[in-house]
Amino acid sequence: MADLAGGGPDMAMMGGPSNSDDNNKEVFDMDAFRYNFRKMDKIRSFMGIVAGCVAGVLGLTGLSGLVEIKR
Repeated sequence: MADLAGGGPDMAMMGGPSNSDDNNKEVFDMDAFRYNFRKMDKIRSFMGIVAGCVAGVLGLTGLSGLVEIKR
C-alpha cells in the first residue's frame, strides 16, 4: 500500500521525496489559518446581526419568545 503521507518507501521508488526532513513539515499554513479565522469572525458577526433582526421582526423577547411565537 502506498504511503499517503509521503516520504515512504513507495514514494522513494517513484522518485518522490525520501528525506526524513520532509516528514517533519507543518501540516497547515499559519497565514491561511489567520485568514480563515478572520473570515469566520466576520461571518459570525454578520449572522448575529441577521439573527437579531429576524428575532426583532418576529417579536421574540426573552426566553418565552424563543419557546412561543406570538400569533
